[in-house]
Amino acid sequence: MKQALNFVFFFLSVLNIHRMTFCECYETMMFLLPDTIDEMGSKCLQFSTTYCLYGYDFQNKQSSRAPQKYDSQLLSAILRSDDLWKSLNWFDLSNTSKTVSCCNFQVENYKTFGQDYGISPFFYMEKLTNYDPADKKLNKLEARFSKELCMNIITSVGFGTGDLKLVGPIKNNTDFLIVDRSPITGFSYDIKVHRISHKIPRTQLHFKFFKSTFVCKEQPWICETK
Repeated sequence: MKQALNFVFFFLSVLNIHRMTFCECYETMMFLLPDTIDEMGSKCLQFSTTYCLYGYDFQNKQSSRAPQKYDSQLLSAILRSDDLWKSLNWFDLSNTSKTVSCCNFQVENYKTFGQDYGISPFFYMEKLTNYDPADKKLNKLEARFSKELCMNIITSVGFGTGDLKLVGPIKNNTDFLIVDRSPITGFSYDIKVHRISHKIPRTQLHFKFFKSTFVCKEQPWICETK
């Protein structure tokens, strides 16, 4: 895994991609929460009881870079190196066979959220492997309202720059619940819930909390790196 990361950062330094000037606009690192009702959450639950990386969304043009012929092959090669996609919990959620695989879904997400906005595969992967909380605030919160619990159940979160966006059939002035499915053995898990106030969601659901509570439980190497 570390070899794959070194591969990404080596080429970033060689190509000076990190020195390009990008606009300081809305961007978000997106995660899915396993769920038994939400469509994407259900797909995530096939591969993980904890979380799934969804991608990195740029919503504004970042540079004048045009799509290159071998972008897709290059991203696939990076992800397959040391099975980096597994180390990031970035699964192929378009795979109807329910087998863990790479990299059609990942490549399509890169094209939609990165390539179309002037982002190279290397810079996209630098974003997806950067777990430094310094520049990551909760800026996307997707949820569904549960009549039984009278709460908004969080199905997806995003962290980055820009204002908070609320997505989904959410009930206003109602608190949120984020479900923590901690693995026990095999595919069994222990369920805990964390209540997030609708008044201060960015204060309670911050990146450090999400990283330590969800990400590092399944991928402890992420908490071992800066």
